Amino acid sequence: MGYIKKESLTQSHAFTFGFILFLFLIPVLIRDPYIWGILVIANIYAALGASFDLLLGYTGLGVIGYGLFVGVGGYTAASFSLAFGMSPWLTMPLGGLIGAFFGLLLGISCLRLRGLYLAFASFASAAICEKIILVFHDITNGFEGLSGVVPFSLSRIVNYYASLIMMLVTAGFLFVFVKGKMGLIIQSIRNDQEAAEAVGINTTRYKLTVFLVSSFLGGFWGAFMTHYMTHVGPEVFGLRMGILIIMITVVGGMRTIIGSIGGAYLLIIMNELLREIGEFRLLIYSLITIIIFLLMPEGIVPGMAKFVSTIFKKRSLFP
Repeated sequence: MGYIKKESLTQSHAFTFGFILFLFLIPVLIRDPYIWGILVIANIYAALGASFDLLLGYTGLGVIGYGLFVGVGGYTAASFSLAFGMSPWLTMPLGGLIGAFFGLLLGISCLRLRGLYLAFASFASAAICEKIILVFHDITNGFEGLSGVVPFSLSRIVNYYASLIMMLVTAGFLFVFVKGKMGLIIQSIRNDQEAAEAVGINTTRYKLTVFLVSSFLGGFWGAFMTHYMTHVGPEVFGLRMGILIIMITVVGGMRTIIGSIGGAYLLIIMNELLREIGEFRLLIYSLITIIIFLLMPEGIVPGMAKFVSTIFKKRSLFP
């Protein structure tokens, strides 16, 4: 039994290593900078999906207004970049800190809320921020947003590798985070909060910690996206942003962290391929997503891992 478990683990590691190696080789295999640009967006959303998985998948906190953290991080980076010409390496951590501050505020105010109540509260918070952006038009430029932000890099290849490395670091940090003692505790809170409190777990402290970590990463990546796009607008706070991040997390595989990488690459690339269709894009996009849910309810990454494991077992049984 232990041998099989060890063998499956080795196969999983080999599959993961191979996929990461392939991501690093993409610019060598595909010499189209336009493709690199699409993959930079996929890397951004992969990191956002992994950060959101910490909230929803591992802790059971349905924060559908996750765009709140992405938005405040983006506007923080844009504001300091335009006002002081600050480097992205300074504005990104700053955007993360402001995102964490808003995460702390939301966490404190919504500690007793669960399920749909928390979802609606987070959505309302993001909507309020969006309205504030529109009201203070003289400062935020309203619907048009802030443009002319200092770019992360003028080199597309640098943008790709920087986004890839930072995404992998983010996913690696979150993976270690949830595989330790912290992961066991927050999953016990998700499964039965009353039972966790009964054995002496300070659920308030742990939920706030999760809010801080996830919202910091949301703000950080919102700032990176702003520098990459050299623009940020109020739509980043909208429901569309929150739903896309949820879809990436669920399609990739909740409670996996790395599943968001597969979910982001699939959905972002699929969205780009369907761009030429026009009005029917959303319909086809939704149908394909539903089919994925039906075929692989646990997510594409766990589903593919199971498929690969099955193939290896068949080969070992019938050489």
